[in-house]
Amino acid sequence: MKFRRILMATSAVFLAVAAALPAKADDTIRVLSPVWSGFAPVMVAQDLGYYKKEGLNVSVTFEDDVPTIMAALNRGDIDMAMFTVGEYQDLPKGLTGGTIIGEVDESLGGDGTVADGSIKTAADLKGKILAESPTLPAMLLLQMDLKKAGLSLKDVQLRESEAGDAVAIFSNKEVAAVATSEPQMSQTVQQNPQRHPHIISSSAEYPGYVVDIIEVRTADLKAHPEKYVKLLTGMYQATAYFEKDQAGFAKLAAPHYSLSTTDFLQSLKGVHYIDYQDAVAALGKPGSPGALYNIFNTIMELNLENGAATQKLSAVSSIDNSIIAKVTPEAVKQ
Repeated sequence: MKFRRILMATSAVFLAVAAALPAKADDTIRVLSPVWSGFAPVMVAQDLGYYKKEGLNVSVTFEDDVPTIMAALNRGDIDMAMFTVGEYQDLPKGLTGGTIIGEVDESLGGDGTVADGSIKTAADLKGKILAESPTLPAMLLLQMDLKKAGLSLKDVQLRESEAGDAVAIFSNKEVAAVATSEPQMSQTVQQNPQRHPHIISSSAEYPGYVVDIIEVRTADLKAHPEKYVKLLTGMYQATAYFEKDQAGFAKLAAPHYSLSTTDFLQSLKGVHYIDYQDAVAALGKPGSPGALYNIFNTIMELNLENGAATQKLSAVSSIDNSIIAKVTPEAVKQ
């Protein structure tokens, strides 16, 4: 995920690659996503033959620019994208969003804010300098913590920075805190002991909020819903495989990111692959929305408040839980 993690990998620039793939619309899914190891279950499912067994072909191309991905989905050049709920809501003007049908992974401690010893809680950041990258999920988490204290981001002096520079930035004593992600978060704490750093805001405290979702082209979903049932079935089979054999999973996934198996597993620190049961609980079923709906609306309000989003989207119109409702536990266990 571009804005949340820094991976040493080569990203393929998307020009018209997906559009150049001749295939039947009912058996092919063209995916464009940022370089992020959290998306590996989609590729590992292909490697393990889960999609082939269903007569489905899934092709994945990397592209780190989210607006480019959204535009490609809008044009119909691709069928599917993956990124956070917050990124989904940051819809460029003039584009129509796709439909959310599933979840891939979530951050459980992989995103947060590191502060020096004088800052005990988010409330203590009032009037202090916070180094931040506007698109980082850590900022949404901190925004929620500030709101609990009756404050907002306007009460903090924001200094924009690059996520990968967290360690160096925090060495400046003028900076009271830095919003970042792993591995920079742990490195910032370890390499600045003189400042008595600690984590004051973390995704571990907000399960379900920093999640990567599967967004698909709405027209294609309506025309070929069954292929997306097959996609989710295969992906959650791959997630189940990870739970049984992490080393085997990493051996298949790592080459997609030009990483060693050790580095691939290290990149997952603070990250949890969402399994079938968790996904069902998050999305719910037709007539009975899951937890993701309320989370979506909460994040929407935060993004409108901080200016990350310019148009209000609703969970009901953005999420379709009828697809995951057709995925059976028996199929996932195969």
